[in-house]
Formats: sequence, structure tokens, C-alpha cells
Amino acid sequence: MVYLVKFSEFFLHGIRRGMLLQKLMERIRKVYPSSEIKHIEARILIESDEDKLSNIFGISSYVKARKLRNLSVEELKPLLTKEKIYHIRVKKANAYKVKENSLDLMKSIAEKLENAGYKMGVKNADDTLMIEMRQDSIFAYLKSEEKKGVGGFPYGSYGRGLVLFSGGFDSPVAAWLAARKGLKLDFLMISPDKEVLNESFKIYKRLVDTWHMESNFYYIEGKPLIEAISKNAAKGIRQIIMKKAIYYLGSRHAGQRAVITGDSLNQTSTQRQRLLYKIYYSIDGLFLRPLIGMSKDEIIALSKKIGTYELSEKQKEFCGIDKVVREEAKLEEIEDAFAKIKPLLDKTRVEKIEG
Repeated sequence: MVYLVKFSEFFLHGIRRGMLLQKLMERIRKVYPSSEIKHIEARILIESDEDKLSNIFGISSYVKARKLRNLSVEELKPLLTKEKIYHIRVKKANAYKVKENSLDLMKSIAEKLENAGYKMGVKNADDTLMIEMRQDSIFAYLKSEEKKGVGGFPYGSYGRGLVLFSGGFDSPVAAWLAARKGLKLDFLMISPDKEVLNESFKIYKRLVDTWHMESNFYYIEGKPLIEAISKNAAKGIRQIIMKKAIYYLGSRHAGQRAVITGDSLNQTSTQRQRLLYKIYYSIDGLFLRPLIGMSKDEIIALSKKIGTYELSEKQKEFCGIDKVVREEAKLEEIEDAFAKIKPLLDKTRVEKIEG
């Protein structure tokens, strides 16, 4: 048995299609280091019995298929049962040289199977027998056994990003969505203490190990930042200054990487449109906000899908240093308070965590 891997979005990318295909094959080889992997006309073929494909970015769907020697009833029998009704579909790629077209082949196969006692139909079919003829090979499988992949683009195929990471529900989901679109990610956390840092690192490891994401994890000691904000910012804008400081640090250390945030419009007071404008004001860099139009319920549902929900649920909230947020705070007031802590931010050191 072999796995046939399909990819869809690649075909929209013209001359980059070959690069995306090679990147996907590289990703698959990392997961299947001992298996033969090759490209056969719009399919990737993996010689393996193990299903390890569901968490590889760039795969639209995949199926365990039977490689046939010919189109005889004997070759197809292991896939079928006489209790079900089957529709037959034949896909014949250009490189497979036979005189008959796909429709003629479909009719011929259906007739052979009917003569052997199998039930054929279209509208009332229980399943579809898929036959793909590519280069010098024939593959067959049942459509019901095809599994949906995670989609997107191969990890690291389109640029780099730096995730502002807290370990709550939002930032792992934002990271996953960015990775799914082809970014190679690193992670930066501003941490108030070692306990929060260690718990966040566990969530980070769960995410990157589950989804085959090579990355680096960095952190910044958060206590001096909290103390500086408490000293230099009035009540009501401390939370605003905190978020602005985090975004500034992300931009400062991102270089040419995009900065990935967990902003979700109107989820909290600091994520209202007018405050987001003031928070991002005067900060350079490319910021990406994968969650901007998502609800909290949607984010939590996705955190369960990607495997970070249980750990994130236990994570302490770090960013909340002031319960009161003055949404009507003037831009000049925010910028003046931020200017007082900016020298501290410019001297802040980033440390890398290994493991």
C-alpha cells in the first residue's frame, strides 16, 4: 500500500509551483525519513503504511491507495464488497499511454465488476472507486477513505515571522495560522517570572513538535518593564502602554520578519479600533494579525484542534497589569508615557531558550 498526497493551492502560484512542491517533499521526508517519496504527476507518492500526514502544512488531502498491476477484477477485489453499490471514476494523466479515454475505461471496468457480481451505480452509490493512472502506475482507492489535510503552504516556504507569544489561547492559534500560510516562525515572550515562562515554553513545545515547526524561542525579562510602566504611566493607560511596549519590542527584534500578534478586534478594550490605532502608532514593521476577525469561541475551538487548549487553559495571564483602561485616552498622553519607558526598551536584552 502507498499514500497518495494531493496539494491544491500550489497551482495558483505559477513559476513558484515547483519550489512549493520541493518544499512539501522536504517536509514529508522529515516525517518519513525511511520511506521512498517521489512526485508523480500532481501527486506525491509515499511508500509507507503509517499515517503521519495529518499535521503537515501544504497537504490538501491524502489517501492510502492500492498499487495495481492491471485493471482486472482480481486486482480490485480487495477494495470492494458485494453488499455496497459503487460509482467508478477514472483519472488518466497525460503521461499514461493507453488508447482508451477515461470514460471508456470507466465503462469497461464497471462492466467487468458487474459481471463478477459487484453492484454499480451513480445516484444511489454508497461509495466511489477511484482509479488514477499516472506515468507507468495505476492506483485505486475508495473516496470515503480519503482524508482532508491541513492545507495551506509548506512550512517555511514563504518568508519568516516572529510570534509575540504568551501561551494563552490566542497566540498559539495565531502562530498556527501564520505557519499554515508558509511562514517559518520564531517566538518571543515577555515573561514576568520563571513559572510563567516555563509553562509557556511547554505550550510552545507542544505546538511546534505536533506541527513539525523548526523554530527558536526567545524571552525578555518582564519585571523591569512592569515597574517602569507603573512608575511612568497614569492609571487607565498602563495596559495600553504595556501592549505598545510589547509590540515595540517585537518590532525591534524582528528585523525583516513579520511580527505575528494575537489581536482579535473588540475582544478586549485594548483591541478596539481606536485604541489599536494609538497602540501601533509610531511603531515600525510589518504586523500580521491572523485572528483579527475571529471570535473567542472560534479561537478556542481552533486551539482544541491544534492541541494547545488544555495547556493554554491553565496558563496565567501576564499582560493584564491594570484593570481600568481609558479608551478615550489622548494619543499625546500615550506617546508621552511611552517615550519615558522607551530608553529601557532599547536596552532590553533578548535571551534564547534551548530544549
